[in-house]
Amino acid sequence: MRVMSPSCEDPQENLAREESLLREVQDGDEATLGFYVNRPCIVMGRNNREEEWVHGDAVRDAKIPLLRRVSGGGTVYHDAETLNYGIVTGRRRYEELKPAGMHIVDYFRKAVAEALAPAGIVLEPAGKSDLNLNGRKVGGCAAAMRSNGILFHGTLLFAVDYDAYERFLPIPPNRDASLAHREFVTSFAQEGMKLSMEDVKRELGEGLRE
Repeated sequence: MRVMSPSCEDPQENLAREESLLREVQDGDEATLGFYVNRPCIVMGRNNREEEWVHGDAVRDAKIPLLRRVSGGGTVYHDAETLNYGIVTGRRRYEELKPAGMHIVDYFRKAVAEALAPAGIVLEPAGKSDLNLNGRKVGGCAAAMRSNGILFHGTLLFAVDYDAYERFLPIPPNRDASLAHREFVTSFAQEGMKLSMEDVKRELGEGLRE
């Protein structure tokens, strides 16, 4: 598995890179694990409706990018404390590895949780596509599948700017409206875990290789 960690903070370029890898991957190619950090932006899932998932006027007033990714899942806010990771591999290789009947998101978020467990990062799957830490969401993930390959990607939060969440993101339509962002979302810092992104990238890379 090759690992990429470009220094680019342009969210449009980073999303385009993942999509290009997905378009071009073929069976027999080495799997790719990519890491990147975006400057502040909002990234919507493939089927999200802006009026339901985003405070659009606030985003435009702040002049931060509002983008849409190729995968499903919900809308997320990215900043310098959000580690993005993505895995691209050939479709046939993925089908050979995945247990029969297991959903792509379940397969990969289980792999992510197992990769980070030796570092004392105990993540649990929650909902359709979340990873929880101590009962609250610390990361989300999504996937896209093509005839030639698959893309699984997600986020891990090292700190949360709750003010930005409240400013840019309404409570999503697929969540209990009584749960505010501050009650639902957490981060490594909020949970008292002093972890560097480089440490987490190393642990995730080594664990996924295994």
